Amino acid sequence: MQTDTNHKSRLELLAPINDAALICIERWGAETTARNTPGKVKMFTSEPFLICYRTPSSGILAESNSFGIDIWVNKKKVFSAGWNSHTLKDYELISFRRGPWIPALLKLAASHDGGQADCP
Repeated sequence: MQTDTNHKSRLELLAPINDAALICIERWGAETTARNTPGKVKMFTSEPFLICYRTPSSGILAESNSFGIDIWVNKKKVFSAGWNSHTLKDYELISFRRGPWIPALLKLAASHDGGQADCP
């Protein structure tokens, strides 16, 4: 059963989306390098999702959006946000597209296997 998120505002959905993406990254993500993305990048892929989590390469937070989450569904970017600290201070929503991916991501993060039998 899918969670109904249609009645929630963008602001109400930001924290649950961000939390669900970070859960997927922490449970099943792998560190990698990405073109045009400074710092460390962790990625998680489970069809139809690709989630990228950016962190600064150093302890100095000189740039805006030093941390960030980008979410693609079926190779289309549906969510992008950035912030300047571990506590979501100065959080900036860069792009957001509503759709059935939101309850699907929330369900995926709540699952135990990430939708993949071979996930740790």
